[in-house]
Amino acid sequence: MSKNRVLSFILFVVLVVSAYIFYRWFTGKDDSFKVEVNKVSRVELIKGTDTLILEKNESYWLLNKRHLADEKAVQYFFDVLGSLNVIAPATLKVDKKIEEVIPSSSVKLNAYRGRRLYQSFYVASIPEFNYKPVALMVGGYKPYYIESAYAEDDLMDYFSVNPNYWVSNRLFIEPIDAIETINVTFPDVSKSYKIRFTDKDILITNYKGQEVDSFDLARVSRIYNSWENLKLRVPADSLLKSIKPDNLLETITLDFAGGKTYTFHLYKITGDAYKNLLGEALSYDPNHILISTSDNRILLGTYYHFHFILSHIDDLIVNNRN
Repeated sequence: MSKNRVLSFILFVVLVVSAYIFYRWFTGKDDSFKVEVNKVSRVELIKGTDTLILEKNESYWLLNKRHLADEKAVQYFFDVLGSLNVIAPATLKVDKKIEEVIPSSSVKLNAYRGRRLYQSFYVASIPEFNYKPVALMVGGYKPYYIESAYAEDDLMDYFSVNPNYWVSNRLFIEPIDAIETINVTFPDVSKSYKIRFTDKDILITNYKGQEVDSFDLARVSRIYNSWENLKLRVPADSLLKSIKPDNLLETITLDFAGGKTYTFHLYKITGDAYKNLLGEALSYDPNHILISTSDNRILLGTYYHFHFILSHIDDLIVNNRN
């Protein structure tokens, strides 16, 4: 091949690449919103002044660096994130600039690989686009209508900045069948007890360490299985003032196979805004409790889901219940 032909070929390649780069710059086209989720270690969802953070910690995900994130919610989110497809370029229905519309009315997603920002774009469902989901790359000005085959509900629901959408319904990552002991202590210590699970038996002792001979196995099973799904929420800051000794309901310590131990303090929520079904004033919330954990988390639960966990020893002894 002659020198001139080689130079011509190189020039041709340079022109093609330059033309492509110019086209992308000129049209603002960037329709690659799919995220390689297996490489993501941290995600930020930002809407206005609200920021929600999902961060991988070994084999599980943390919500806002504190709470356990719900495995299913995270998996659904990444299924959607990894399958975002562009339908068509989106057209504004109003006489406004795109930078005046989307950033202020959208959820901004930042995806990281380690400490490096890997991908960043806006998603929105607003009247200017007939409430159809659209996405816009940060720094771009050409939005696109998007969809995902994995989105069973409104696509925007998967980009929620409400922590209650993401928080796990469990207080620990270990399986419940790894629980070896449940140690329950009440302010009235005479109601306290300890349940110990062995390979062949269940042993219950009272606050004096004396073994209980006859107990309600069904109720013990409900206490044990209640830990699997507690319907937890992140409490409003205004409720945290109820974390005080006078409101303590009970303290539970769980010991797991392998040596892991968790301690939880359960508190009633007090105030003057509560009523019963008859409209009579109550000094406490009849539906919700606060859970304070040994690793400095505070969560909101319900009496309904903690009903059996709140059992005292008289509820377990068969003779006492008869």
